[in-house]
Amino acid sequence: MRVLDAFGDGLQTEPGTERENRADDRVAALALTEAVTRLADRPNPVSDEVWEEAARHYDDDQMGALVLSIATINTWNRLNAATRQVTGEWVEELVAAQAAGAPA
Repeated sequence: MRVLDAFGDGLQTEPGTERENRADDRVAALALTEAVTRLADRPNPVSDEVWEEAARHYDDDQMGALVLSIATINTWNRLNAATRQVTGEWVEELVAAQAAGAPA
């Protein structure tokens, strides 16, 4: 399932409302995130259309922070994949150990 598809009902809004504007911001950010993350899927992964739509919702500083956040998360995901670190299981084990009173 694509990330954008997971938001479904949460992005249904009334036209012209502030909530609609925030939803549009999130959709633009998620489209940019998907484009930056899935570089091998297409010859021009971050199209002008995707970039310009995100830039319509965010100023230059926000775009820089968004791109840096995407890159940071992608870096950690790739490091975890390469070293076979399964973060979900590790977190679950840590939480279970803490609940049992073991030192973290």
